[in-house]
Amino acid sequence: MSSNDGQTGRYDPQLPPAAYASNVEALFSDKTSLLIGAAAATCMTAVTAVETGRLSILAISLALCMVGFVRLRSMVRFASLKDRLDEPGLRRWERWYVVGGTAHVGLLGCFCLAAFAEGDPFARLASVAGVMAYLVGIPGRSFASTLLVNTQIAAAAVPLLLAVLLADHQYLWIWFLVFLPFLVALKTISSRLRGIFLSAVVRAHELSRLADRFDTALNNMPHGLAMFADDGTITVTNQRLAELMGMSSQDLATRTSLDQLWATCTSGAADRRLTPEALRADFDSSADRSTELVLPMSDGRTIAFRRQRIGAGGGVLIAEDVTERVQALEEVAYLARHDVLTGLCNRRSFMDCVGETLAIQPPAHSALLFVDLDHFKSVNDSLGHAVGDRLIVEVARRLEAVVGETSVLARLGGDEFVVFGTFADDRDGPASMASAVIARLSEPFELDGHEVVIGASVGIAPVQGRADVDTLLTDADLALYSAKVGGRGSVQFFQPAMQAEAHARRELEDDLRPALGRGEFEVHYQPIRSLREDAFVVCEALVRWRHPRRGLVPPSDFIPIAEEIGLIHELGAWVLSTACRECALWPSNIGVAVNVSAVQFRHGDVLAQVTQALRTSGLAAARLEVEVTESALVDDVQATGSLLRLLRGAGVGVSLDDFGTGYSSLSYLRALPFSKVKIDRSFLDGAEVGNRAMLLLEGIARLSDALGMTVVVEGVETPEQLKLIASLGCIEQVQGFLFSRPMTADLIQAVLSPITPAKVA
Repeated sequence: MSSNDGQTGRYDPQLPPAAYASNVEALFSDKTSLLIGAAAATCMTAVTAVETGRLSILAISLALCMVGFVRLRSMVRFASLKDRLDEPGLRRWERWYVVGGTAHVGLLGCFCLAAFAEGDPFARLASVAGVMAYLVGIPGRSFASTLLVNTQIAAAAVPLLLAVLLADHQYLWIWFLVFLPFLVALKTISSRLRGIFLSAVVRAHELSRLADRFDTALNNMPHGLAMFADDGTITVTNQRLAELMGMSSQDLATRTSLDQLWATCTSGAADRRLTPEALRADFDSSADRSTELVLPMSDGRTIAFRRQRIGAGGGVLIAEDVTERVQALEEVAYLARHDVLTGLCNRRSFMDCVGETLAIQPPAHSALLFVDLDHFKSVNDSLGHAVGDRLIVEVARRLEAVVGETSVLARLGGDEFVVFGTFADDRDGPASMASAVIARLSEPFELDGHEVVIGASVGIAPVQGRADVDTLLTDADLALYSAKVGGRGSVQFFQPAMQAEAHARRELEDDLRPALGRGEFEVHYQPIRSLREDAFVVCEALVRWRHPRRGLVPPSDFIPIAEEIGLIHELGAWVLSTACRECALWPSNIGVAVNVSAVQFRHGDVLAQVTQALRTSGLAAARLEVEVTESALVDDVQATGSLLRLLRGAGVGVSLDDFGTGYSSLSYLRALPFSKVKIDRSFLDGAEVGNRAMLLLEGIARLSDALGMTVVVEGVETPEQLKLIASLGCIEQVQGFLFSRPMTADLIQAVLSPITPAKVA
């Protein structure tokens, strides 16, 4: 904003551009007054010129006519251009008006001077009357420009002063002196009018600007708004309200009352039964100053209307599109009761649903099935969590197909699922569904180019009148545990004895946790005999738990628990370290074999533990054998194979333990770097010369021997079994109670030191 001299009146530093434009427009606004004044002045001077016969006065008359014509043309021209003029243009037009107005008054002053010079009384009277008449109109016509007022007063006063000087009459001097305060009054009145006008213009401009800002804010707010009077008449609306109502601003303007607005809302509501009267009643029934109503619309949107009463009467109605907020709340509510990955019910939803069913009336012949996937962890570890998640989703889809819509299916988390259903009886129906689940989940899955084969185990807890869903779930979990202990891919019904077993297992678990720190574990050794050397060549390390109350606890009782609670890693490292340390005290031709469980291979640093045990004990790597069960290979053949190769590379022997149990595969013998194969004792049951069991035993032994592996047969208990094995000629080592039961470290050292070979009978 530029500024000019405040005395010019053209532009005020505090005057906004729009107000200055109004100021200039005021100068050019009164064409009628200008036309009358110019015509009157021209006629008066023309009559005087005729009466006096003076050409000078006639020339003044013609000049007044020309100036008046030009000024009128300027007014017409300004009116056509004013909307396109900028500030410099407005200043040029203001200066032009000042020139025209000053010229007009100056010509009247010259008329007065000429009349006084003529000395004609009529001419003098006419000239003074003309000047006075025009001067009186200056505050009304020219107040908008201080410069114009000043120049016009000067243009009138100077010729009058010269006229008085020419007349040289003392009364005229008195008149002129009285005339001067009149001029000052004109100046004062013009200034006051200009101040009032500019104040009004500025105030109007500020009000307009505030109105524009309010309108801009109103139409750009994210919410729809309607202000209404106490009688329900709508006084103000914004564009957003029209958009929310699905109409134009013009259409909204026709809705002049809240009742009409309610009618528009109900016409687009999802609930076609909703009426404007019901909607209004919902609002009017509330005594609160603020009332909110959420209205689902037929187009899928959800609009929230909030009415806020105003103390003086009336109020404000705020409309907001809360579709996303409602959807987010619905999603939160959905996620609170559903599994994110599969979309099935989650634990909370399942417990509530089944709990309500049992509380009302437990259905006859209903049961809860607890499903746990087999080998899922190995899939997750080997193929990654993304594939594992896809597998869980596919499992959920298969389960939905098997159990049907009448049963409640949920995912509790991880690879655990539960089913609650009603059957024709308490046993055959649930067992049939469980078998169908296992069969369907045992079929291969195609995931990202991988063929994945898992399986499932199922525990079943019939309701049989029980109304506590927590107890039912616990019982099904106990049955599932029993199923997994009995072998994967099996089904078990809950039995009351399982609770006692679970209690005993929990007690054993509580005692097991501090047992290692208390020194309650010890390592026993069972020697393995070489048929060729007719001597013990290696001893298998077997951990025992000497419980202070229970006595000697067998590994079959506590090893599974140690694996479950994560103690197996620490316990396995201790057994490995102890076995290496004690083997170092034996004759140098005797080695030690230590079993490493599948859990240790999956999650423990076996290689680091072996390296640490050998370094600490000083035992040669060749005297240590690591025994691997087939279950460790099934979980992740590739990862386990890599670790076995590292062990063989370090000089440690690797044995395949219990070959022929579980998931035997001859491909292991070809693909993995085993130095020894230990054939399970089950191959000796019923083995006789020439029968099927004997042929199978001989085939495995000869195949392993051909692959360069030492063959060991476990579980030799009778001389007849020993003679049968020796007759094959391809089995190098034997192990069993026929030679020795597991012994403590002191006993085995005593046995090994004075080695006395015993001939095989």
